[in-house]
Amino acid sequence: MVRKLFSQLFNTKSSHPASSDEAPALPSALGQQIVNLAGARGIPSMPRTAQLAFQVATNPGAANEDFIKVLEGDEGLAARVLRVANSVYYERGQKSETIEQAVVVIGTSNLRSFLSASVLKDIFPGGHPYRAMLWQHDICVAIAARELARIVMPDRDDTAFLSGLMHDVGKLLLLQRFDEDYAQVLRKALQSEASLCTIEADTYVVDHTEIGQYIGEQWSFSSDIIAAIRHHHHAWDKVGQSLAAIVKGADILGHALGIGHLKEFHRQQEQAQAALPEMSKHFSMSDSQVRNLMEKTSRQYEEESSQYMQSG
Repeated sequence: MVRKLFSQLFNTKSSHPASSDEAPALPSALGQQIVNLAGARGIPSMPRTAQLAFQVATNPGAANEDFIKVLEGDEGLAARVLRVANSVYYERGQKSETIEQAVVVIGTSNLRSFLSASVLKDIFPGGHPYRAMLWQHDICVAIAARELARIVMPDRDDTAFLSGLMHDVGKLLLLQRFDEDYAQVLRKALQSEASLCTIEADTYVVDHTEIGQYIGEQWSFSSDIIAAIRHHHHAWDKVGQSLAAIVKGADILGHALGIGHLKEFHRQQEQAQAALPEMSKHFSMSDSQVRNLMEKTSRQYEEESSQYMQSG
């Protein structure tokens, strides 16, 4: 009801439908509502190092030298890369002493994922237990999106990882701003026939996908990543064969695996598992392919997640 009245008052509907890889511009009234929700701390500007990291991470032609240049500009990030290169996961029998050696050991493909996760890990921090849960889910969806993209859109796997990582950034802002109040909204959605987006919009006027779109616009993300953030809850016939479809599928996979779930979220896992057949049909995948994808996502999460969860 709140959202309906707000829409009528400010005419927030877009008159220009967008493609599945392009989101319609947010009406100024919704943008202002998001600014109001963000409070005094607001939405931070993306640090220069993060901007460079994203540019390199999503550039398929980026070479070792490009990664080295980014890392040399951020001492903390460079130290983390060295620590990861010398971890058991990348054990090569010889310690990496320089950034150049670390980049070679980790490899550009893994570095793309690491850089994206590293610069986003601490955005909208908060003390609520759900903060860690949401980040775990984001990492899982990022990995699932990358692995799904390698099957259906091989040239989009790195962009898919970043899109999956960012898909629920609006939730992070809402949890930071409203803490237990938003946690109650998440729990309410589990017991309601209404969608989470509907409950969010009725509570805050905007939902987490719109907040995510606004953040993506402020941080100058590409249009397809912004669309993936905004459209990942849209119906399959609306997302087509797009980056948004990959993130939608990855989100279902992540929830079906139950990664980033507390026990109280078991109903969400059951709903996601029930949605798997429709996902496999959309991507023309067999049941065995979906099972293999879930197994690989779970395995990769176990192997990679510690890299993305550690502190700077």
